[in-house]
Amino acid sequence: MSKGSDGMNKINWINEKECKVGNVLFRVETGDRLYASAPDAESFVIGKSRRQLDTLQDLFLGKSIRRICEIGIYKGGSVVFNYELFQPELIVAFDIDTKPVDQLENFINIHGIHDKIRTFYGVDQSDRDKLVSILEREMSNAQFDLIVDDGSHLLHQTKTAFNTLLPYLAPGGHYIIED
Repeated sequence: MSKGSDGMNKINWINEKECKVGNVLFRVETGDRLYASAPDAESFVIGKSRRQLDTLQDLFLGKSIRRICEIGIYKGGSVVFNYELFQPELIVAFDIDTKPVDQLENFINIHGIHDKIRTFYGVDQSDRDKLVSILEREMSNAQFDLIVDDGSHLLHQTKTAFNTLLPYLAPGGHYIIED
C-alpha cells in the first residue's frame, strides 16, 4: 500500500465495490444494500460511495489530519477507514445506538489502539451536555482537524451537534455534514 508525502495511506480500488486502505478491506455499500449488508471477518462495510471516498482522499492530500471526531458509527467501517487512511493520533466516535459494534471493537482490541480510537455508544448528537462532557475529558484542550457528521441526518440534531462541536474544530479544520 502506498503512502502519500503526507504519510496518509492511499485507497487501493480492487473493483467498484471493494477497496483496501492499509491492510484492511472495505466493501462499499449504499442504499438498501447498506442496510442488508452484514459484516464479515474479512472486510468492513462502509456506507459511502466510491466518489465520496475518493473525494475525501483528494480533499485532504498533503494535509495532516491528527484528530478526528465522527458522529455515527453504524457498522464501524467509516471509523476504521478514516483510521487507516489518515493514521491520526485520535478518533473520537459517537453513536446513538447503545450496542457496541463488535467488529469495530474487535479491530481496536486486536490492534491495541484503545488510546487512538475512542468509541462512545448511547450518545445522542443533540445531547449537548453529554457531548461536551466527553470531549472535555477526551480532548485535553486539543482540537479536531476533521469532524464528520454522518449521524441522524435530521436538522435539529445536526444543528445542535454543529453548534456544540464547532468550538472544538481547529483553525483551518474541516467540518463535513453527510447526507
